[in-house]
This record gives sequence, structure tokens and C-alpha cells, in this order.
Amino acid sequence: MYETTAESNSSFMEWAAARIAKEVEDNERIEAAAGTRNFIPGSNCNRPTHRLSTEEKAEVVKKIDSMRDKGVSLDTAVTQSGIHRSTYALWRRQFKIPNYQLPTISKMETTQKHYDR
Repeated sequence: MYETTAESNSSFMEWAAARIAKEVEDNERIEAAAGTRNFIPGSNCNRPTHRLSTEEKAEVVKKIDSMRDKGVSLDTAVTQSGIHRSTYALWRRQFKIPNYQLPTISKMETTQKHYDR
């Protein structure tokens, strides 16, 4: 038997209400376990990056690159730095910094020799 439009709408509304209730319960459970409403506890992802100076933006890019040199993934590095992945790419383009490449062994040895002096 086919549902009428009103019955179809009613069924959808019941489904949507149940889905929203489940989502609210899940969020409350996660919030209680984490002890915070932040999606990533301790993250500063909501920091307004448009207020950073050019020098501060360049420092963030350098910080992310140094984290990546140590083997940290891009997603982890940008999250810990409080910016979005696309913001990182935008700033690299703005400062005309070439795409990131893992350092080669010879570059790492040169850097180590520089620090050993």
C-alpha cells in the first residue's frame, strides 16, 4: 500500500526526531567523557587567524613544517597549530613557499653539522 504525502511527511518527521535525539545523546556522552564541549579538547582551532600578523602566519607555517620534518602528519600538525589545512596551503602560496618535501638525508646531515658547531 502506498503512503499519502501526509503519511510520508509524518514518517520522515518521526525518523528525523529519532535521529536528532540519538545525535544529542551521543554528543552529551562524548562531552561527559571529554569534560569539554570542544570537539578536540585543548585545541585552539576556533582562534581567529585573520588577526595574525604576517610574521605570526609565517611562524605557524615554519612550525608546521618542522613538525612534519619530525614525522608528524599534516592533519595532526595543522590541528595542533590551530589552523585548517586549507589555511596552511593558502599561507604557503601567499608567502611563495614551495610545496613541502621531506628533508633528504644529506640535508639532515648538513643541518645536524650546523647544530654541532
